[in-house]
Amino acid sequence: MKKTIIIVLLVLNILITQYASAHVFRITSNKTTYTPEDEIIIKLEVKNTQTFKNKFDVYMRITEENSRSPPLFKYYPITLLPDESTNITYRTNVSEYMVNGNYTVHAYILEDGFITYEDTKRFSITGLPEIMDVEILLSNKSDFSILKDVFLTTQRIYIGYRASTGGINVRCTLTHPDNSSEDIIIPCSIICNQTGLYSLDITAEKQGYRNITKTMQFAVIEKTIYHEEEAKLTETHIITHHIEITIIIIMIIIIIILILSRKRSQMR
Repeated sequence: MKKTIIIVLLVLNILITQYASAHVFRITSNKTTYTPEDEIIIKLEVKNTQTFKNKFDVYMRITEENSRSPPLFKYYPITLLPDESTNITYRTNVSEYMVNGNYTVHAYILEDGFITYEDTKRFSITGLPEIMDVEILLSNKSDFSILKDVFLTTQRIYIGYRASTGGINVRCTLTHPDNSSEDIIIPCSIICNQTGLYSLDITAEKQGYRNITKTMQFAVIEKTIYHEEEAKLTETHIITHHIEITIIIIMIIIIIILILSRKRSQMR
């Protein structure tokens, strides 16, 4: 019985070993660190070491560790005869659309919905301009606690920006509804007496960073009796609300006093 079990285990071990080494699959690259204009060459070596013709679905994914660059996906369907091998080559150049960082190449063979072989390769990119982000801020409050894009004539408009890095040079052009334009320095505040749609075009620059341009529009509408009445109603509502709260508090205090007085009378 023991001999039979040992023989079965040996046969299983041989079968598993043969299956596990049924293919050769590995990734190589021409460099481990790339700089601007370098050519990136990724090669996938695939070999069918089985004794029959085989079809392979090969997938490759390239990702940046901080997800600042969109991932790249590639699919390669191949068919190999027994003992046949092939090299799949992916080529690209380091461009301005990439970012500095560490990248991972993950490739695998999918057979019957299962990953049977896989390999990874890592490389880095350096020397590209860094990325910055700039957000345009519009408000009728100097602290930008409330952001708006619709304002009234004669209302002061505060224009500012929020950036992901300091020490940037910001240029801003304000285009009026009549298509006239002027350069303004932000942060600043302005009053627009002309109704219509305004446009802000901002260019931000900093050495070692990519230039960024953004456009934002805002509207200026005429101040009418409706807005004045609305403001008066809002103010009246606030005053009424405070009065109501005060009355409720006084009533609660009176009720508490009455309850306490009643309890004292009962104790006597």
